[in-house]
Amino acid sequence: MKTASHFSSFVHTVMLVLMAAPALPLRAIDDWAILEYRSIDGSGNHQSGPDVGKAYSPLIRLAPAAYGNGIDLPRGVPVDQGNDGQILVNEQTGLPSPRRISNLVHDQGNEFLPSERRLNQLVFQFGQFLSHDTGLSEPNGDLSTGGATGRSGNESFNVFVGPGDAVFSFAEIPATRSVSVAASASPTGKREQINTITAFIDGSQVYGSDSARAAALRTFSGGLLKTTDGPDGELLPYNTPGFPNANALHVPESRMFLAGDVRANEQVGLIAMHTLWMREHNRLAREMAENEFYGRNLSSPEVDEEIYQRARAMVVGLLQKITYYEWLPVLIGYGTLPDYSGYNPSVDPQIANEFSSAAFRIGHTMLPPFYLPTRADGSQEALSLLQAFFNPDYITAKGIDSFLRGQASNRQQEIDRFMVGEVRNFLFGPSAGGLDLASLNLQRGRDHGVADINTVRLAYGLERYDGLLELTGDPVAAAALNLAYGSAGANAVDLWSGGLCEHPLTGTNLGETLTAIFVNQFTRLRDGDRFYFENEDIFPWEFTDTIWNTTFADVIRRNTTIEGDEVNDYAFFEPGYHPFQPDCRIGFDSDYTYHRGDDVYNRSGWGQELRMTCRGRRTTGFHVSLENDGVFYNHLVFSTNGVSRKASLACYDQSGGYPENVTAAMMAGLHEPVLEPGEIHDYEFKIRGGKGKRGKRSRGTVRFHAENYYDGWGSDLVTARYQIR
Repeated sequence: MKTASHFSSFVHTVMLVLMAAPALPLRAIDDWAILEYRSIDGSGNHQSGPDVGKAYSPLIRLAPAAYGNGIDLPRGVPVDQGNDGQILVNEQTGLPSPRRISNLVHDQGNEFLPSERRLNQLVFQFGQFLSHDTGLSEPNGDLSTGGATGRSGNESFNVFVGPGDAVFSFAEIPATRSVSVAASASPTGKREQINTITAFIDGSQVYGSDSARAAALRTFSGGLLKTTDGPDGELLPYNTPGFPNANALHVPESRMFLAGDVRANEQVGLIAMHTLWMREHNRLAREMAENEFYGRNLSSPEVDEEIYQRARAMVVGLLQKITYYEWLPVLIGYGTLPDYSGYNPSVDPQIANEFSSAAFRIGHTMLPPFYLPTRADGSQEALSLLQAFFNPDYITAKGIDSFLRGQASNRQQEIDRFMVGEVRNFLFGPSAGGLDLASLNLQRGRDHGVADINTVRLAYGLERYDGLLELTGDPVAAAALNLAYGSAGANAVDLWSGGLCEHPLTGTNLGETLTAIFVNQFTRLRDGDRFYFENEDIFPWEFTDTIWNTTFADVIRRNTTIEGDEVNDYAFFEPGYHPFQPDCRIGFDSDYTYHRGDDVYNRSGWGQELRMTCRGRRTTGFHVSLENDGVFYNHLVFSTNGVSRKASLACYDQSGGYPENVTAAMMAGLHEPVLEPGEIHDYEFKIRGGKGKRGKRSRGTVRFHAENYYDGWGSDLVTARYQIR
């Protein structure tokens, strides 16, 4: 089985990362000296050209286009028999029907498959919200065929439903082609799909990608966004201006919400996420108005604009930080992306077709068949996924807090090849007709000319799969693909299906191909964005510092009634679970195990932990050896809980008025002497089992933290070796 060169094995190791620290108060932003802000439509960002990443720019490709005729017909469609652009099902002869693949490969049946890694439903919810910030290239009535010079789109491309389908009695699932630059007008000579929103992670789903929508969302007083009163706080404004909105169930526009992206009303969780970030913008704007702009005329165009842009810059920075340091590592692993070294004008940030049309559609496998909105008293109600589609009335009546609390506390479905029936057979509910999201994902990839998985692998620097078993690592999945695609094997498999069937890399749920696509896309989105929050040429350290010390959990807690442990500090895991702790059973011999702690997860200075468990009436030794394997002098700070110290330690406890975290302890002088590069300190601890006939289980914790002596935001490296005796 091939493995990605950039992803190291976690066999016999445990990843230790930083715990989240409380958010810092907003700094005196008059000292920020941000001299330039983003445009709404993405123009003017990139130094290589003003239109790079701008809304209404074509998607790019890393793999060659795989059109049926080599130019513009969908993959698997060799000839347009009517020569009219309408692709009939009997013209789709080159590949198996997406509905057949959906039934054979992606049917979850009635099984409930919760995430084994205890990922909660905020993972897919934030992921959907993020995807609506970076790409939209599907059919759009405003850009119908002939509506603009050199444009194509909205031609029929229905999905064939074979006879005897267990659910659908009709012959076709409706689908249309994405709006594109026609081959005759394209510089590549091939049909290229248009990204109708900005490519950057720039909060366009909050603020819009065009000036008209952006203006409609603003109050033009105090930098605030428009709101509607709700049962638990501010809600989004209603779409009374009648802006275009996705509306599959034809809900009256006066009951639909208006946000920066047309898809905001697709499902209740997405509305809640939009509302959360609108609230965060307004919270920041009010805080600025009360402090830095106290006594000023908030209706003054100059004051309103400055507060709006500052709050917007902060929201965008928070979205970027959460994406790169909280959400993305959950999917592809920590340390998988190359380190950030600054803005690079030679990097194109535009969204790749392989990413938007296949890889970034993995969230559909995470959807549960129902939600469990949870009230503050712990009581729950069930809301089926079908009821959540295009249901703004639910949010109007109940608000967002209970829904987000439920998403934070309940696991999502496993990231795998399976999809629940609610989206595979009844997308958008019965009144909209039977639809299959798996089929539509496959059809969209073919519409865009996305190549098979082996061709894409070559384009991303990977080797071809020799067969389906090598692709999946699972005989059952390989057999399902073989039934669907036949003897053509991996050379025919659609990227979306093949990527979901891949054997996952250690510590994640994604395989080699999807990981490579994610790494490529998110590296380019970061390095090719002049306004990325870590770019020191744009943002002063005070701005970046505030963002670094804010987590997704902080944003949720300060904008809702969700408190404390109702959301994990690691917000994408269920409450009460610490995803980065080794579960060490004391009483069994163990060789040294190496843990490399790199202070880059959230740079909070909170610390990294080793947790131990002792069962039975015994005292067990625990040896910890810390080595500075970095190039700087490091301070070491310790916290112990439930562990007796045999060695003489300058440490602190988190009770009795001691500092809240290890950085504070270091600043107070409660730390070990400086640890020079290459120096090793050894410590001995003891943990005692409980009393009683059988002995109760006791737990102990050793927390350590390496603080870079010269650069508090630098990469602080310490290797911990532990031995259980």
